[in-house]
This record gives sequence, C-alpha cells and structure tokens, in this order.
Amino acid sequence: GFGLDKDLSSGINAEYGVEKRWSKAQKYYQAYLDVTENLSSTDDMSTFEPRYQILAKLAEMLCTGGFGLDKDSNRSGELYSEAAEAAMSSMNGRLANKFYMLAEEAWSSE
Repeated sequence: GFGLDKDLSSGINAEYGVEKRWSKAQKYYQAYLDVTENLSSTDDMSTFEPRYQILAKLAEMLCTGGFGLDKDSNRSGELYSEAAEAAMSSMNGRLANKFYMLAEEAWSSE
C-alpha cells in the first residue's frame, strides 16, 4: 500500500526493518500513478493522495539520488513540471508555482 511507499522513501519505520530504499519506493510510486491516471474525475478520489504530491516526491528523490536510486536531474525536472500541471488542475496555483520553480532548479543542476 501507499504507507509502505512512504516508509521506503522516508525510512520512518526503520526500527521495524523498513529501511530507505528509494529505488523500490520509486516503483511503488510509479505503480500508484499508473493506477490513479486512469481514474475519471467522477471517481471518488478522496481515498487517494493527490497526484501532484506523488509526482513531486518522485522528483525530489531523483533530484538528489541516493538510497539505491540514481540521480536524474532531467527526469526530476519533468516530474516537477508534471506535478505543477496537476496542482494547477487541482486549483492549487501557489503550489504549482513552487513546482515550476523546482523544475527549473532541477534542470539547471544538470
């Protein structure tokens, strides 16, 4: 589930044997995005994390790399840009601006 993904990306449950493994978390986040992408606007989205949050988390992990995940600044910028578009679609303009700024920073660190 999504809780495991958060555990893998943050290491918050390390005392239970869940260590940070961003490479594995990336796979779960991508699967989550694949599932939610095909939901229509009439589906009950209240049980899902907003797509822009998942996209931004992936972008953040790729921007720095580590914990078994290679750094990919270009892909990070693409994901931040996609997160910005998703945030705009959710009427979250300030957050979208933040994600656009992070996308530019990621691309400039290439």
